[in-house]
Amino acid sequence: MSLQTNNMCMHSWTRIHTHINDYTIGNFVRSKINDKIITYNEQKDEFEEHQAVAFFDNGFAEKDDFIKVCFQTPSHRRYQKIICTKNFKILTKEGYKEAQHLSENDFLVGCCENPLSSCQEQILLGSLLGDGFLHISTLKASLRLENSEQLEYLMWKVDNLSCLKFAQQQKHADKYDSEFSLFLKNYYNMFYENHSSRELKEKTGRLYRTFSPEVFNKINVLGLAVFYLDDGSLIDNKVHICSKRFRHLSNCCFFDSLLERFKHFGLNGIKLNNGYRIMFSEESSFKFSNMIKEFVTPIMQYKLIQKHRNLYNSSLFMQEQSSVKYEKIFAKVIKLLPIKKEVATLRRFNVQTQNNTYLVGSAKEFSGVVVYNDMSE
Repeated sequence: MSLQTNNMCMHSWTRIHTHINDYTIGNFVRSKINDKIITYNEQKDEFEEHQAVAFFDNGFAEKDDFIKVCFQTPSHRRYQKIICTKNFKILTKEGYKEAQHLSENDFLVGCCENPLSSCQEQILLGSLLGDGFLHISTLKASLRLENSEQLEYLMWKVDNLSCLKFAQQQKHADKYDSEFSLFLKNYYNMFYENHSSRELKEKTGRLYRTFSPEVFNKINVLGLAVFYLDDGSLIDNKVHICSKRFRHLSNCCFFDSLLERFKHFGLNGIKLNNGYRIMFSEESSFKFSNMIKEFVTPIMQYKLIQKHRNLYNSSLFMQEQSSVKYEKIFAKVIKLLPIKKEVATLRRFNVQTQNNTYLVGSAKEFSGVVVYNDMSE
């Protein structure tokens, strides 16, 4: 494939992310790398992997043709930057904008890698409804798991979420904190940065854990099982779930949403204790116990109906062999700068993909921000 020209370009040092590695765009174009690069499908709102269909080496241009865009970064640096021609289009929350028209109020659409398998995600979601919680640092979040009464069950969670790289607290054997990860910030947003949490913070000045509708759209039987193991009990062969974590929600709408999700799986219950506890019918308790019997680790078997005990299947939690999941994040623009005076010229490169987008500015699990290159324009 011959090198072509295009007037919308990136500086040669800009990094471009692939499913295998990342490269400077200069080396990527010169070597015509065949690795699949990360792109964004706007219609599906999904990130995809595609090979470049064209490479562009546009030679040198004057420094006044370029602009430096600085934005929040998940790396060790205070911010990250990309250098591109002023007319280069970058995707923001409000749509595509030329780099020269960006402002410090803009948020760039970016992408991060989520290493969790579907089973691991369900353990995470169930824990966040129960005994786990998240705390943040800039763009990243860390998960804390704790359980002073069932250390063996706590270790079952830590082992199954080992990709999060937990460390035990020195003074507390029953508390584990994961490394800070970029993708965990998306889960933080589901529980701490949603409409209900913002509304409560305005009223009380405190940050409460609540939940977004996305949580119950995502959670399945495994996630509900983990939540039950955290906060449920079996009384007279009936499943009870009681949680104090969501008492601050008006009319305890948490349990209304929870009952609706259980109903999706054919399980019926009622609210007790002024709406702060739910109890299943005996029929639904039996059905739920049967549904989760292979998920329940031996130390927690007492929460199952007798007939369903000793059927734990650890192989269900083996790491699934699947491609990396890419998730959307937003990176705030910090500042826009001209190129330094001592730089006379800059080398220009670009690529084109099947959907006319690709990601630049990658760093570790951060795959970069979305830029646009449609040769028909």
